Amino acid sequence: MQKSRKSKRIMIISTIILICIIVINIINPVRMPNWFIRTYMLILTPIGTDMDRVIKIAEGHLLWKVNSIYERGYTHRNGRPDRGTTSKEENIIGVKSIEVYIGKYHMFFRRDVSVFYAFDEEGKLIDVAVLKEWDSI
Repeated sequence: MQKSRKSKRIMIISTIILICIIVINIINPVRMPNWFIRTYMLILTPIGTDMDRVIKIAEGHLLWKVNSIYERGYTHRNGRPDRGTTSKEENIIGVKSIEVYIGKYHMFFRRDVSVFYAFDEEGKLIDVAVLKEWDSI
């Protein structure tokens, strides 16, 4: 009888832990669609925000990391931001840009999520884009 209660208790606790892990994983904000993440970032850092303020907000967030500060804008290829340069000047967004790593999540592979901020020549925010990359390692 005692052993049955103990195994039942272990099963209940294991189920609760598993449910908590699943729920936490599902509500992870970086799992949201790109438009949702972009909108959230624009609420935190509206168009016109100074570059220094954007960096301060990103560095103040516990889980975010300012990956790079570029002395050029970012490019847009195939509907997504890109770190690389392009020969087509019309594809470059902004004069300067910042890449902020905001997190990751796992499905079968890891998915890293970064946000690109583009700034004009006065250092004011003009655009925000979200990049999700798969990593099979």
